[in-house]
Amino acid sequence: MSNINDTDSSEAIIKGKSSHQFTIDFSKVTGPVFSPPFATSYDMFWQLKFTPCSPGHTDHCALFLFAIPNSEEKRIPSKWPRRSNLNATLFLRDAEDDSEYESYDVRTDRFASRWRGQGSRRMCKRELVIGEEIIFGVTFTESELVQSRHDNELPADSFPQDLIDAWNGQLGAAETADVEFIVNGYKLYANSGILAKRSDYFCNLFQGHWAEESHEDPLKILCSTSKGKQKEDAESIMFQDEDPVSTILQQQSLKKCKYTVKVPDFHHETMLALLRFLYTNQVTFDDYSDDSQTTSYDIFSVADKYCVTELRDRAKMELCENLSVHNVAEFLFGGVARWPDLKECLMEYLKDNWLKVKETEEWKNLVNNPMRFDNFEELMNGDTTYLSTV
Repeated sequence: MSNINDTDSSEAIIKGKSSHQFTIDFSKVTGPVFSPPFATSYDMFWQLKFTPCSPGHTDHCALFLFAIPNSEEKRIPSKWPRRSNLNATLFLRDAEDDSEYESYDVRTDRFASRWRGQGSRRMCKRELVIGEEIIFGVTFTESELVQSRHDNELPADSFPQDLIDAWNGQLGAAETADVEFIVNGYKLYANSGILAKRSDYFCNLFQGHWAEESHEDPLKILCSTSKGKQKEDAESIMFQDEDPVSTILQQQSLKKCKYTVKVPDFHHETMLALLRFLYTNQVTFDDYSDDSQTTSYDIFSVADKYCVTELRDRAKMELCENLSVHNVAEFLFGGVARWPDLKECLMEYLKDNWLKVKETEEWKNLVNNPMRFDNFEELMNGDTTYLSTV
């Protein structure tokens, strides 16, 4: 424990060591497990994520520490300096005899909006876990302890489950809906008031800010940028009959629903995940099923289009955390150039793991496709010097 750094005892802060750990039944865990949030000071919160079968390294467990940004950090896109003052060590232990399987020192100097999670995808080999119960946790040094009671309000409690269930039950209720989404033949129903409160995109959509005076004309809008919403004048956006924009809005005076929104560019399960988040603030990513339509990439794409910033951030964090040497190239070749922040995240991972990536079958197959590799060089803006070891 270090020295008190203020002469006024009522405001004195003491630096100390803190440890946060959680016990789970390893034999029953089939997917990622998140710890409850915890704090190292009155306004610095964290959360752990344990994955029993690490994506890209299926013979290992993964453990990550996530920073939960406070109101000040949400406004700072660069690195968060206060967190770098901490030293953090992740650990996995046997719950029976408290013996340590593995530990990992976290780079606390890298936490930022773009990198909220730090940890190890190969924290421990699964074969080393011999007991039924396992402990995962983190130890901090330089945690802030105060000598006076802090009167700031703590974050609000999470949503009660019955409230989530109630709102989830309202989603899709055609009898109370005034918006009909037509998603590749599937119909989804929602309430325009809820969507408008939760998304500026839908707020402008339903208020007619982006619509032509004639409701028969397709809505000409663009809202998909990495730095937030950009609404352009309808007259300035190119429109071709043979390639219509993906969202069409028409006032329906003779139908039960006031609005009809056509969504031909997303799967109905992807759109449903977006609507469920707008109703309940809950989202589940499925990056493990081959036929999943609710992967972090799917949800990132739909959240970006409809300008749901919080969901976009969650999906981006999930996608970047689950990057592996086997999937990073496919994401890059898949057209992430329109999202500079996501491209930066993927490029940093690619450069850090280049020697392993270039040996994978996924990379070799993509490079052997001349058309796709040309697109990759364009994505890199011609800067492919670090690929000289191909």
